[in-house]
Amino acid sequence: MDFIARNRGLIVFGVVWGLVLAALPAVFAFDDPFTLSPFLVSAFVCSALAGVVGATLAGRWVSGRSGMLASLFAGILHGVVFSVFASLTIWICLAVNISGFSTATPGNIFNLVSNPGIFAMSGVAAWAIFVYSLAAGMVLSLISGSFILRAGGGGVAGYNLRSGKGSI
Repeated sequence: MDFIARNRGLIVFGVVWGLVLAALPAVFAFDDPFTLSPFLVSAFVCSALAGVVGATLAGRWVSGRSGMLASLFAGILHGVVFSVFASLTIWICLAVNISGFSTATPGNIFNLVSNPGIFAMSGVAAWAIFVYSLAAGMVLSLISGSFILRAGGGGVAGYNLRSGKGSI
């Protein structure tokens, strides 16, 4: 499988995975989830980026492997990397949002230095995001792993795509 095509598939899968996992908390976290606020947009961007990072790292690990166990480990690796990256980026975005920073008032970013409690408040939300995304990643690890395995050039559930032979 071509290297560029493999990465394109992993990137598309990572973006879709991140957006789907971010949609559920966005519906419950905001009063009107269908109005786009700067924080909501940055949360979706961070989640999509976390999905891409997790999928490409898991795809790199799974390259050349096949089988159900490789699919499971790829899904677990994707879930862990996605959870860590998503919670860290959302933590930063939430801290900047709570500080009152905007393009109209860029000086409010210094509120982070004068009020370190902002990091604690946003840290609680980051832990909740980490637990949610890790739980979803672990529950759906076999499904996400099979997508990553297929996009990464391996075989799915004992079937090797390169040789066309199965070993179930």
